[in-house]
Amino acid sequence: MYLNTAIALIFTFTYLDIPNYIFLLNSSILPKYLYYFLFVTVSPFIIFNFKEFLLYMASPYALWALAYSVLYSLDLLDGNDKVIDYIREIDQYLILSVFFGFAISLVRTDSFEYLFPILATISTACVITDFIKPEIFYPLGTELTVLGRASAMYINPTRAGEAIMLTSSLAIPVIPIHYRMLALFLAGIGVFVTFSRSAIIVWLLFCIFLLIARKTSKFSLIVLVFVITLLPLLIASFTNYVQDRQDLTWGSDNITERLDFFKKPNIEDDSGQERLQVLEAATEIFMNNPVFGAGTGITTFWSHRGGAHNQFLTIGAEHGIIGIALWIWLLVIMWRGKYFQDRIFQPISATMIFLFSFFTHNMINPLYWLITFALVSGRRQT
Repeated sequence: MYLNTAIALIFTFTYLDIPNYIFLLNSSILPKYLYYFLFVTVSPFIIFNFKEFLLYMASPYALWALAYSVLYSLDLLDGNDKVIDYIREIDQYLILSVFFGFAISLVRTDSFEYLFPILATISTACVITDFIKPEIFYPLGTELTVLGRASAMYINPTRAGEAIMLTSSLAIPVIPIHYRMLALFLAGIGVFVTFSRSAIIVWLLFCIFLLIARKTSKFSLIVLVFVITLLPLLIASFTNYVQDRQDLTWGSDNITERLDFFKKPNIEDDSGQERLQVLEAATEIFMNNPVFGAGTGITTFWSHRGGAHNQFLTIGAEHGIIGIALWIWLLVIMWRGKYFQDRIFQPISATMIFLFSFFTHNMINPLYWLITFALVSGRRQT
């Protein structure tokens, strides 16, 4: 009972990104302190089951995490202070994910998987609330937030969209088939108000995958076709709504440009042009250093405003073909994992993570990505 409670805390803190949110409210409480606290809650079970832990270290995910850590840690030898701190942070998250993954493997999967529909609902409801009523979660103008793009406790709207999709992908298999479309529709609203184009595209493809696999009710196809048919009208109406919101005046142009993408796909807006610029820069670095890359943090501590927005290019620029091969290995072990009771969700989840790899470069931190990797690549405990 105690271990189940600790695991519930790990999932809640991780998937709702509570440590980073608390840090925003009080900068003296670093996220790692709360993660260390969670580690302490499960550490007795690691000690008392040390032989099993050693066996877990030979599991596909633990081996991948070890290889990833070694690859990144090579630059500890000649990196500057910023790079060294960055590597240490990555190593901490990788180590924590292995410890948490082992603790989770000690209990029956059906003893905790019911949490994911709850967490998916909470995260989505919070994001929708943040859109309806800004300033509830943080003051306007808070660093990393984007006015008008809901993010709630995730702070960054892109991260909010990713978190909703990750929790939903783990929740849907637990939800009875007749209620899955309702859960998807709720998640879709949450993702939509983040205005994250990547999350919206992944949500739509996720729905299509489930329909093809016949993992939603027959009525779901009618609903999805109806929504897609009315999408131009819905976008136009929503654009007018956003422009009429006085509290979103400063951010309405950015939102409108993002909505226009779905009426006439292009990347001519400021955000799209910025992404194109960093993608080209990361590609150039990779082409100049194709085998070993240019080193850890090269796409983090560069002159551009953001990262490469592409996990493949990020790891390729930093660690070349070797790094890309390591990322592909992760996708393969998730595809071949045995976490889901219904096996069809294994390739669906792996494909969703593969798609996100082309839109984001932050798939090591926050920790909910690594916990998802550990779960999906693992074995269902019965």
